[in-house]
Amino acid sequence: MSDNDEHYFYAKGSLKNINEVVKPGKEVEGKGYYIISKDLKKADLIYSPVNTKERATWKNLTF
Repeated sequence: MSDNDEHYFYAKGSLKNINEVVKPGKEVEGKGYYIISKDLKKADLIYSPVNTKERATWKNLTF
């Protein structure tokens, strides 16, 4: 997750996040947990698996 000002927030590893690589053309459902600043109003969610250069981005999510 990025707030577009070069600040990045990563999925919290100790919670029940989606823990799988999503294959192209497939969908999965689940929850993602992040620790973010309470002042954060908007950010982009970036899905970027470790073993590939593929990326999906959801822009301007509001909190």
